[in-house]
Amino acid sequence: MCSSARPPRKKRTRKNLIGRVLSRIRDEKGISQRELADICQRSGWSIARDTITRIENGQRKVSDYEVVILARALGVDKHSLFPHDDQANEFLES
Repeated sequence: MCSSARPPRKKRTRKNLIGRVLSRIRDEKGISQRELADICQRSGWSIARDTITRIENGQRKVSDYEVVILARALGVDKHSLFPHDDQANEFLES
């Protein structure tokens, strides 16, 4: 007798804290992912639009250097890319 039951899926963990905030700020400023990638490239970081997507979806880790470049590209303080303390648990649990 074959069992077609799949093993339970592992809960997908986010690889960064800034992804959702990055997406919100980028949208508020009316900047597309492609435009953000272009701005970052002009700052010397070779990044593609799909990498921005992966960051925003929490599928890619982000180095401290990259946080600084993203903040500068968006014209915001690097601290504003991180969720507030009271929201951090929500970001970590989803």
